[in-house]
Amino acid sequence: MGGSLTVENRYISYNKILKLIETLEFEQIKACPDIKEVRKLYSQKYFFIKGKLEPRPLKPLDKDLAKAIKKRKEKELINESLPKIDCGACGAPTCLTFAEDVVKGEAKLTDCIFNLPQRFKEPSQDFSELFNKYSFRSKTKSSPKKQAKKEKQ
Repeated sequence: MGGSLTVENRYISYNKILKLIETLEFEQIKACPDIKEVRKLYSQKYFFIKGKLEPRPLKPLDKDLAKAIKKRKEKELINESLPKIDCGACGAPTCLTFAEDVVKGEAKLTDCIFNLPQRFKEPSQDFSELFNKYSFRSKTKSSPKKQAKKEKQ
């Protein structure tokens, strides 16, 4: 028990498990056919982790403190622009983590599916400019319909 996906305090869940075992035994429900073996292993601390788990050190945003402060502000601004639903579609567990990845250069802002239209907006504008620039229609000649409209005016 424990970690980023823990829904409940480990001490509360520990007591709930003990209560559940007592209730099952009291009501003589055979949820686990080897409950005595499980209790024996539990009393021998078989299910406990030996030793101390050391946390992994956090990597700073930058080695230079001034740059790290700027990146932190940038991270906060990016996080404000995100939907904050922590969907994980971008590959990061939370929007805040995604914002940090963007600041570190490990992800692009357009990796967020909610920013996906922006990903297509720029190429379509580039394509429109290229199309207009290299268009095969003559800019001096106009279609017969357009010439007729001009003559009427």
